Amino acid sequence: MGVLVPKNQPSDDCVCGKTTFNAETQICCNGVPQPLVDGEFCSCCGSKSYSVRKQICCDNSVKDKVDPEDDCCCGNLTINKKKHICCNGKPQDGKDKTSCCGDISFNSASHVCCFGQIRPKANPSHNWCCGDSTYNTANEICCNGMTAQPASGSLDNTRCCGKVSYDSSKKMCCDLMITDKRNKDDDCCCGGTTINSKTEVCCQGLYLQPKVGGENTQCCLKLSYNPDTHLCCNGKVVTKASKSDDCCCGNTTLNSKTQVCCSGVVQPSFTSGFVSCCGYQSYNLSSQICCQGGVRNKSASRR
Repeated sequence: MGVLVPKNQPSDDCVCGKTTFNAETQICCNGVPQPLVDGEFCSCCGSKSYSVRKQICCDNSVKDKVDPEDDCCCGNLTINKKKHICCNGKPQDGKDKTSCCGDISFNSASHVCCFGQIRPKANPSHNWCCGDSTYNTANEICCNGMTAQPASGSLDNTRCCGKVSYDSSKKMCCDLMITDKRNKDDDCCCGGTTINSKTEVCCQGLYLQPKVGGENTQCCLKLSYNPDTHLCCNGKVVTKASKSDDCCCGNTTLNSKTQVCCSGVVQPSFTSGFVSCCGYQSYNLSSQICCQGGVRNKSASRR
């Protein structure tokens, strides 16, 4: 069922929102009657009318055309998209320049924009910069930010070793030298070869050794050992006499909390007093003395 709307003016002949307007002199824009500017060339920009010959509607805001042929907004101005390009809200020449580099337009067929700078392409296929030149990121890599190098193997596996590219699935960069992997899972360098750090360790930066103690594996000069079962004594791996041992003594080991080493021989320590060695034997300084290589108890009267 229709709704009767009272005329705003006697000459009104159309409804606009909740009011009326005269279609010969007005236009309805978003339910708001507006003056019919420029006759048949009038249109709406949001709730306002404007002349499409003289103006452009930009984000519900009417802007006067800089040139009658303008068909697009650019910042606070207007442009002709056939002749110009809008770069950061600033009109720029667009005859042969199809892209923007910051506020400046450029020809993307012959140039590339890198970090706000326009550079001529060294090759038509290039799409990014490397040092003072350009390169193709689809099949090249930029090494040291200066030298373009071809992809070695797949692009995903290509890495740089100094200024040279290499296939990281087959090789490694060790001290700026490309080294063949012994095994495909190797991930660390060791001297002139490679190792898998999950199963091997590199001792003294030169010697490949098995990871005998898992993540706790340590090196004793050239050799690896498990610190839970062995100790490194003067460059030699020695089996622990007891699991709790933490020190070396001659060719064996001892627990420094309960034992002492006297001339390479393991001796018991003491729970009270101070301990020392008398030759190959330990003794308690509080109750004993060392005389001519022998241990004697102190007399009760001298204690």
